Amino acid sequence: MIQTTHESEFDLIAGLISALFQFSSAQNRPMNEIIYSRPEFLVENLLDGQEKTETGTLMNVRCEYYSIKAAVKRKLDYIYEKMIKPLEPLSDKSKLAPSEEKVIQEILLNIPSKQLIRSHSKDLDTYLKNFIKENKSYGIKAGAIASSDLTLLKTTGITDEELQKLLRVVECPEVEPLTWKFRQAWTEGNQQVTLVFVNSAFNVELDTLQEPLYYIILCDAYSAIGELPRRLFMEINNILEK
Repeated sequence: MIQTTHESEFDLIAGLISALFQFSSAQNRPMNEIIYSRPEFLVENLLDGQEKTETGTLMNVRCEYYSIKAAVKRKLDYIYEKMIKPLEPLSDKSKLAPSEEKVIQEILLNIPSKQLIRSHSKDLDTYLKNFIKENKSYGIKAGAIASSDLTLLKTTGITDEELQKLLRVVECPEVEPLTWKFRQAWTEGNQQVTLVFVNSAFNVELDTLQEPLYYIILCDAYSAIGELPRRLFMEINNILEK
């Protein structure tokens, strides 16, 4: 029996995929779709059935189970179209330039979003603490700011690790701009809570790709919070525009 950690599991899977890809290419039968299946999770092929085999390229990207698939797909599509597809084997343009590698890292790691939140960190901390305090009677417990793929950028009233545990046990939704969706979750202490996912429509530019920030509210189960999500995105957006 082989014991694996969360980190080594990804390396094993990535190695297996690469080996399968090379084998299928050698047989002149390139793979167009891969589907992973787990008892509690189903991760669909990010290409959604689209055939992109003209360059024989396989992109392995590690992300959290709760990452919003559509947002991850938009990033991969952008990277492929802008930087991978133009590569030509056995030519001067067969490798990525250092500047292109940097752009890919910035897109996948949400560097522009992290820099934006960091530059307004003090004001955001103050606002989120006051928002939670003022709306405690509505069951508000914590708040967070995340990228479009739900990479956590700032949390208040809860640690990153605690929020990630909650996100891993729900189906995190993609949300239309300036709207919000609710999901029910259970804490390790068997307490039911509600997660509210808000699409702020505040777009951050990743190279030339525009992606919105998400705001997350943690509150008591089935709390009647009315228009509080709207107030949250309007006031945080105002802070970020300064």
